[in-house]
Amino acid sequence: MRTLARIVASLLLCASLSWAGLAGAARAAEQQALTRTALESLAESADALRRGNTARATELLGQMTGTVNALVATAGTYAETARAASHRCEARSLALIGEIEGAFQRQQAVEAEQQRLAAELSVQNEQAGRDAEQIRALENQMHALAQEVSFRNQCNADLGFYFRHIDRCFGAVAETMFTTRDQQLRNAYDDVNRMRMQRTMQLRQLEAQERDLDDRIAGTRREVAALQSRRAALSQQDEAVRLAITSLSDVTVFWDGARSLLSHRVGDRLDLLNDLLPTLDRTKKRPVFDRADRNEIKSLRDTLLDFARSVDDRNNFLLAPAICQ
Repeated sequence: MRTLARIVASLLLCASLSWAGLAGAARAAEQQALTRTALESLAESADALRRGNTARATELLGQMTGTVNALVATAGTYAETARAASHRCEARSLALIGEIEGAFQRQQAVEAEQQRLAAELSVQNEQAGRDAEQIRALENQMHALAQEVSFRNQCNADLGFYFRHIDRCFGAVAETMFTTRDQQLRNAYDDVNRMRMQRTMQLRQLEAQERDLDDRIAGTRREVAALQSRRAALSQQDEAVRLAITSLSDVTVFWDGARSLLSHRVGDRLDLLNDLLPTLDRTKKRPVFDRADRNEIKSLRDTLLDFARSVDDRNNFLLAPAICQ
């Protein structure tokens, strides 16, 4: 018995969950159901009037009053949301223009600084090249002087060598300015070498500054690119919002036209329906209500159903937190 009771309880639970799921699905499709019901009622009313069945047409139109009022109210609410988003788009676009201009000015300032630094580096590198040439020239002179020292020492140390090279040795041994020339040469070498070391340090500092500027320029360019990309996305959102405003206006006008049928004489209703129903097949550029990045050429009928579906699915892009932010 206990086993049977558990089985019955399980079946009842499954049934209740199934009904809950179906009820949820029905609620989720409420706007679509209202839209389809209203469109079917309008078409059936027109058919009834054509057959002379005014009573049936009046009954159908009377039954759809609440439905049409609900559809008008929903379209009006979303139209207000779209207008608010449009104002945000406009304000955010103006702010982005200012941000882009500021970032671009910072980029230009850093690039100008980089050009100035590049010119200074060019001058310093040219001077470093001249320093190197001067060092090489002094080193050659010092090498030649060292050879003179070696020759003079050999003349002084080897009498036979002296007499074999008497012309050169006599002059070399007799020269009294050798020490002065040697010291002057070494002083000049030390001065140039000291300047070269200082210039090398300056070049390293300038190169470090250049690397820093390269990083800053890359950063400002990324900033400008990101802002421009954001502006392009915002422009796309703005277009989608504007299309939504015009499409929701068409939706509201259509349902208002359907609602107004009851206030006219029965004899005029067929003409009004014949004017109203063909608008459902007119096509124009309209948004895809669950995708701010898409639009399509489609009929008003498809637009009504697409809008209803986005409301039921709660994915209408006008409700997205990031729209026009």
